[in-house]
This record gives sequence, structure tokens and C-alpha cells, in this order.
Amino acid sequence: MSEDRPEDQGQHPSGKVEPTRRKARPKPPAAEDAPAESGWGERDDDRRPRREDREDRGEGRWDDRRPRRDDRQDNRGWDDRGWDERPRRDDRRDDRRPRRDDRGDDRRPRRDDRGESRGPRRDDRRDDRPRRDDRRFEDRRADQGERRFQSRRDDRGPRRDDRRDDRRDDRPRRDDRPRRDDQGERRFEGRRDDRGPRRDDRRDDRRDDRPRRDDRRDDRPRREDRFEDRRADHGERRFQPRRSERGPRRDDRRDDRGPRRDDRRDDRGFRRQGRGPGSDRSGLAPRKAALEVLLAIDEEEAFLQLAMEARGVSHDLSPRDRGLALEIAAGVERWRRWLDHHLTPFLQRGVEGTAGPLLQILRMGAYQLLRLDRVPDHAAVDSAVELARSQGGAKAAGFVNGVLRALLRGRDEIPAVPEGPEAEAVAVRLSHPDWLVSQWIEAHGVEFTEALCAADNTPAPLVIRADGPARSGDELAALLKKSKAEVEPGAYVPEALTLAGLPRPFGHQSFHDGWWQAQDEGSQLAALLLAPGPNHAVWEACAAPGGKSSLLAREMGLSRPWISPRPTGSLWSTDVHPAKARRLAQRLDKIEGVTVDRHDATRTPEDRTFDRILVDAPCTGLGLLRRHPEIKWRRKADDVADAAQMQQRILEAAAAALKPGGVLVYSVCSVTEAEGPEIVRAFLADHPEFERAPSPCDDPEGVSEIGTAGQVPWADLLDDNGELRLWPHVHGTDGFFAARLRRKAEA
Repeated sequence: MSEDRPEDQGQHPSGKVEPTRRKARPKPPAAEDAPAESGWGERDDDRRPRREDREDRGEGRWDDRRPRRDDRQDNRGWDDRGWDERPRRDDRRDDRRPRRDDRGDDRRPRRDDRGESRGPRRDDRRDDRPRRDDRRFEDRRADQGERRFQSRRDDRGPRRDDRRDDRRDDRPRRDDRPRRDDQGERRFEGRRDDRGPRRDDRRDDRRDDRPRRDDRRDDRPRREDRFEDRRADHGERRFQPRRSERGPRRDDRRDDRGPRRDDRRDDRGFRRQGRGPGSDRSGLAPRKAALEVLLAIDEEEAFLQLAMEARGVSHDLSPRDRGLALEIAAGVERWRRWLDHHLTPFLQRGVEGTAGPLLQILRMGAYQLLRLDRVPDHAAVDSAVELARSQGGAKAAGFVNGVLRALLRGRDEIPAVPEGPEAEAVAVRLSHPDWLVSQWIEAHGVEFTEALCAADNTPAPLVIRADGPARSGDELAALLKKSKAEVEPGAYVPEALTLAGLPRPFGHQSFHDGWWQAQDEGSQLAALLLAPGPNHAVWEACAAPGGKSSLLAREMGLSRPWISPRPTGSLWSTDVHPAKARRLAQRLDKIEGVTVDRHDATRTPEDRTFDRILVDAPCTGLGLLRRHPEIKWRRKADDVADAAQMQQRILEAAAAALKPGGVLVYSVCSVTEAEGPEIVRAFLADHPEFERAPSPCDDPEGVSEIGTAGQVPWADLLDDNGELRLWPHVHGTDGFFAARLRRKAEA
């Protein structure tokens, strides 16, 4: 008797217990109809063969292996417990819709049979092409073999993958092409006769001798390998190979076009900058930089030149845009009072009630509309509107647009600028503070004051002096003229030059090599009035930023290495501010015989005396309005009195360190009476041991032949009291005051 099967015991072959859901056991069918039983190891022919009896999966189909799902119905309902009347999963679909495997008879061919009427299957197309999964991976799916079919989709034409049979049978497929791992060539012998060569093969009939993009110019370094030294010497980038048929490459066009933009400094001595990446053709970048400068002046009390230099670098402005930004920023500061007078009729809340950024934008727009002839009206208005939009949004933009367009329409209806000799009229007309104009009118008269105010509103030229390796002003002028610079000799100082024609003078190589320093003639004359000798002990109090100390060292011969015998004198430069003292030391650290210390000038140095002392006292700076127009709006009337008190204390302390017979020069860069002549008169009244000293040319001790102080026309510069008073509208220099005092020798 055969062994009972798990199905007969209500247990699934997998070991799970199957719940009994069958009815009463009916009478078993006839023997010929009942399925034959066999042992667990012996399976019937109509059931699934053993695993070891199955044929190769690639050769046989379902007939010789496991019966199909739809064939299992013959022996599914009978077991030793009766006949199961419930249809199985495979039989439940007879009364609803055909099975997935049977639908093809009356609807459409099965997925496996579609190839006969619709072309080859996806897996069968391209008889000579391996499957996607089998391409180039012969070690994978080795047991699955090929599944090629000969049928084609004659009624729809070849598939996309089969269209290549009639084009280029000899060309390898996309997946079989070489990988170009070594960046080599990817040429194929075949051609697509009906469509022309492929992109990879088109070069065969054009220029066989021309290397491909990846191979051309084998002797030329790649882009990432060029300039191993980063062009530190700004040399040329020439390469020997040339493409004679098509002309030089972009990198090789230098031979007939000259040096690159970055290297064009041979003929002028500095790098040339065109519009380039830092240039803004819309004109908004320079105006934005000008606005930032104006806001920094108002909010941070910054200086115009320093703020402009910082913004020019940060915005990467070209020389042209930098000049426009400086013109707008400096022009607004020079003509602020005059611009406010023209804007007031169109401001409902007045100038005081307008926010700072919007007020500065309105001033910038009004300056371009009313005082610049080369700026179109639409450009001035549009740029101001965009700046306002960036500051305050659409509402601010509309406000600025309305005010400036009203200014354009009503420029002829603006109230006339006040006329007359009154201080307020002169202040509005020439854009100066009322208090300053009142002081000048009281001291010098209306005509003198008007000329002085007009000169303050004129940009100052760039004045330089020879320094370092330059032995004279003539040698420096000859060097600069080689760079096509416009050089004019100074009016009073032999080594002074007026420089023009260089777009970026402080980027010139001669400046970096120390051939010259920027210093106005007024500042030079104040230092030369001291006339130190090569063996003198000299002290400059309040020496920052160091222009006068550098000139004194040159006058003493300390910075002239060609002088022989070497001078034995010394220079002590001091300043009370730590940051200024550090910058001063950096500027003078290479000069032998110069010492820089931090010292409060209101205190007399202990155990030190000097032959010459220069007191460059801190002041209001009202003599520098040509270069720093922001100063006149920053200073108040009380600032002059406060500065005078500080100057008096510094002069008292410095005078105590002067040797008998020594010379002291008191100097300020201001033109007010309280900071200049009144200080000296009060000092002489309190110190009878001091007297006014004659000019360097009339000094009994004489003038050193090393320096240039003896070549200055002092007789034309000093007044009856022997004081040096320089005026912008008279001498063409910055406003300066200097007095030469001598300590009387002991009897």
C-alpha cells in the first residue's frame, strides 16, 4: 500500500495546515476516472516532473515539465475525503472573462505570439544584435542563451533598432564603440552611404591631416596645464604650431595683434584695463559705488578718496567707471548746498524730512541733470530710479522718479540763487557752510572769500615729488614721459611735478618701486621751511601719515644712498594713535636713521632735545577742501575753537624740547585765523625766549647743499611777518599756514 500523501491528511505539502472546507464525502468515481496514486517520490505523468527529470529550460516548454495552471483542473477536486465542488482560483474566471492566457484567441494575439503579425518581439529584433542585458557581458546570463526570431514587422516597417540593417552593417553599434578611455581616436571604417558620414566620421573627407579636438596640438599644453607659473612675469603665451589653413587659433593670434589685454603694460608701464568684466555698460555700477561712498561719508565719517578707492576695488570698476563714480560722489559733496536749494521746491517735507539714502540719490540725480553736460537726462533719471528701487522698493523708485522729472520740467522755475554780498547768498551760490563763509568775509572780504570758495569747488591736480631712487625731479619726469604721461614741473618746489595722463597712476610700476610720492606743494613747502641739515637731530610731532617725515629724511640725506659721506643726523617721527603709528612705521622702516614711536605730543619728551622740530599740528583741515570737500560739511564752528586749544598745548610741549638756537616750524593745513596766526601770536607773547626766524635762504647758518630748501623762492611766499600762508586761488596749492620760530641762544 502506498504511503499517504500530506494532502490526504488536510496538510499542505509545504507543511502548513489547510483548513477543512469540504462537504460530505461523495461516492468515489470509477477507477478509470479517479487519479492514480503513486508514492511521494513517484509522480504521475500528468503532474509536475521531478527537478532532476526536467529537460533543459532553454529547449523544452510546459508540455514536458509542470502542467499549466489551466490543466490542473482534471485532478484537483478529488481526494480521499471527497470531491470538491468549489472551483479553484484558475477556474473562477470561466463565467466572467477569459483568462490572460486565453484572451488572445478572440481579441488580439498574445504577447508571446505577436511577433508573427507585428514584427519581431522586443527581445527578438536585430537578429545579429545581442540583447540589452547580454551586450558586452558574455559572462552574465550564460545559461539563458539567445532568443532570436526570424520574423520581421513587415506591416509596420523595421523597428528603431532594426533600421540600421540597410545603412551601415559594418559599423559597430553604439554600445560596442570604443570607450575612448585613453582619449584616442574613434574612427570607423564604414560610412553611411545613404545619409553621409556620422558626426564621428565626418572629418575623413574634410581635413585628414587636421587633428581632432581631443588630439590636436599634441605639443600644446592643455588649458588646465597652461601657465604653470601663473604668468607671474606677464610673459607671452605663444605656441609654435599654427593652423595654416584656418588661421591662428584664438590663443595664437598674439603674433599680429600685440600683447593681451592683461599684458599691455610695456609701452605705458602699467596694466591697461578696458571695459572688461568690471565695466558696466548700463552705467549703474559706478553710480551704485558713488552712492555707497556718499553713505559712508555721512554714516561712518569716511574720507572721500579712501572710500572711493575701496569701492572701486570691491565693484571691480574700470578706469572709466571709476572716474564717473568719483566725479559724481565728489560733485555731490562739493555742491551739496546748491543742490539742496534746487531740490527743496519739489520736496514736500524738505531736505531735512527726506531719508538719507533717498536724499543722496536725489542729489546724485540733480547733479547729473544740472551740472554734467555729457550725461543724458534719461540716463540720470533711470539710474537714480533703479538705485532707489534697490534701497526702498517700488514706492521709493516712484518718489525719486517723480521728483527728478518735476525738476526737469521746472528747472527754469526754480527760485534764483540769492545774489549779494551777504554770507548766506555766497554760501548758497558757492555751496559752503554759512558759518565758514561769515568768518572768511569778516577776515578777508567778500571778493577774496568768493574766489576762495570757487577754488575749493575745483578739483585739485595730482602733485608728486621725487623720492627713493630718483635723484632729481628731471630724472623722474623723463621716466614718466616714457609712459606717455603728461608731466609739468612744480611752481615752487624743484622736485615737485604735476602728473596727468595716467589712468591709474598709483598702479604704475614707478610708484611701486618708490620713485615718487603723492604730496601737494603746500605740504612740501611746510616741511622744507624747517630746512634740516644732515647732522641735525630732528623731531616731527604728529607725523602721520608720513609724507613730511619722508621729505625731511630726503632733505637730510638719510634716504639718498648715493650721498657720501653718509649723514650722521637722526629723525624721530611720532604719533599718538596706534594705527597711525603702525602705518607710519611701515612707510619709513627702510630709511636708515629714522625712528618711529608712539608718543603724545602734548607731553614733552624726557631727556631728549632736538636741533629742529616740526609741529604738524592736528587741525580742522579746511585748507584741503579741493581734495576733501566732505570736510566743510563735517566741521562746525566749535571745532575750530577746540582745535586751537589742542594746537596751543602741542606747541607748548614741543617748544620745551628745542635746543637753544634751534628752529621750530608750526604748521597746519587750515586757513582759519584762529588755527594759524592767532596761535603763533599768543605763543610769542607768552614765550619771550622765542622769536621769529628768518627764511632758510636768509638763515645765518646757511642751508644744506644736500637738500632743495635753498632753491625755493621764499621771498615770494613769505609775508611781512615771515609766515607762510598758502591759498588755493592765489598759489594753486592746498591751503596751509606755517611759521618759523627760533629759540634764542643763551647769553
